[in-house]
Amino acid sequence: MEFVDIPTKHFLEQFVALFGLAPPVVCWRPAPEGLYIVGVQVNLGPADKVPHVYYEAAGATILEAEQAACLMVIHAVAAERNVEIRDINYYHLGYLQHQVEDLRKKLMEAEHLCAELMNIVRSSESEVAFLERLTHRFYRRIRCLRDTVAALQHGGGGSSSGSV
Repeated sequence: MEFVDIPTKHFLEQFVALFGLAPPVVCWRPAPEGLYIVGVQVNLGPADKVPHVYYEAAGATILEAEQAACLMVIHAVAAERNVEIRDINYYHLGYLQHQVEDLRKKLMEAEHLCAELMNIVRSSESEVAFLERLTHRFYRRIRCLRDTVAALQHGGGGSSSGSV
């Protein structure tokens, strides 16, 4: 198994959040022969057949073992909730996560610029009303962009099918 350098733990956190479950609990311990063992547990709801899902995996590094354990828990939770997982491109997922992070940074910068513009407009005597309306419009659009970024982070891609 090749180690994929994306935050699989973050992916698991997002995945269980889609079902309204508590965040996963991750623990690790050293094992013989220089390996690490990582255990991941997700507590399920009262309607589920089992109270929780727990998997352990061993790896040469903590991250490698964590990734394997998280992937096993993702598939176990999906099976418990009757959700089919198919065609996951982990490299593309990592790329999309970086895009969301870049959008979040740009959003913060734009909000800062709007606040600066609003301060300048309020201190100016000429055309204050026009510029305030313009600034408010920009700010509303930025808030809409922030809501879009938040929806993307929480898995809101508009998909209504049972596949992930």
